[in-house]
Amino acid sequence: MAFDIKKSRAEILMVLKSESHKEFIASKLSNTGEDLKEICRKGSAQYERNFNKLCAASKRMIER
Repeated sequence: MAFDIKKSRAEILMVLKSESHKEFIASKLSNTGEDLKEICRKGSAQYERNFNKLCAASKRMIER
């Protein structure tokens, strides 16, 4: 079974944008005045950068 990058990315982003994830973040972080939506946006952006790096590294390993 092949790893579906698009499906995996979509599923993880769905979790990061879910209300339950936002509630979890709100319960774990002290309120420093930063908007919760902004925290989740930054988390999603960081995830996407890391995920893209991981996929690129995996592709290079497969091509060897």
